[in-house]
Order: sequence, then C-alpha cells, then structure tokens
Amino acid sequence: MKTNIMKKSQGFTLIELIMAIAIIGIIAAVSFPAYDRYRQKGKRMDAITYLTQAAAFEENWIAENGAYTSDKTKLTKDGSTTTEHDNYAITVSAAGSTFSITAAAKGSQIGDTDCASFTIDNVGRKTAKKSDNSDNSSICWGR
Repeated sequence: MKTNIMKKSQGFTLIELIMAIAIIGIIAAVSFPAYDRYRQKGKRMDAITYLTQAAAFEENWIAENGAYTSDKTKLTKDGSTTTEHDNYAITVSAAGSTFSITAAAKGSQIGDTDCASFTIDNVGRKTAKKSDNSDNSSICWGR
C-alpha cells in the first residue's frame, strides 16, 4: 500500500525574503548617519589634542625667545603642520605677546557642522564655531 505523504516545503518564501531585506534597509538607513556623527565626534579630539599641545609649545617658545611664533613647524615635537590624523587644517596667528591657533575641519570632517573649527589663544581661551560661524564652545571643547 502506497501512502501519499505531502512533504512540507522547507525554505523561505519570496515575501519573507523581501520583508527581511526591507527591515535590514530601514535599520541601515537609521544607523549609518548616527554612526557617522559618532565618528565625527571622536575625530574632534584630533583638533583638541593638537591645539593644547601647540599652545604649550607657544608658551615654551615665548619663554625662550621673547615672542610667540607663527611658524607651525615649531609647535609640535615632530614639526608637523596638520593634526595627527589630518582631519583639521591649522592656522597660526602670532604677534609679539599674543597668539591664536585655529584648527578648521577638512576632508571627511567637514561634515561635522557642529564643530567646524576650534581655536585657542595665549590666555587659554578655547572657542569653537559651528559651520554657520555661531559659537558652540561648550559642546565642542566638552566643558
């Protein structure tokens, strides 16, 4: 006697696969921008580290030479003129007993509109600007 046993098919239907792909797409669309902002916030330390070290070098320079320097190569141990990971362009302005060092976002960091530039000066004033040039010092410097 032959029995007709229907085998249940195994696997996924096309609808199930489409739903899974749609869910993955939605999760990716939400998480990638958040991850990018997280990475940009982490890269801000590149500017903060460079500026605080450069300000210390400026103080050493004035103690030895009687005036601040605008030569960026004198403001780091290795004479580099960009931040360690090259996320910020550095400008130095020095005249006698005052200086100002600015790190402006460049490359992939330009997307960080909340902290587009950081500045430190001879009195230790730390400022930061958004891309629209409004002040955002307390957020960017973490105070």
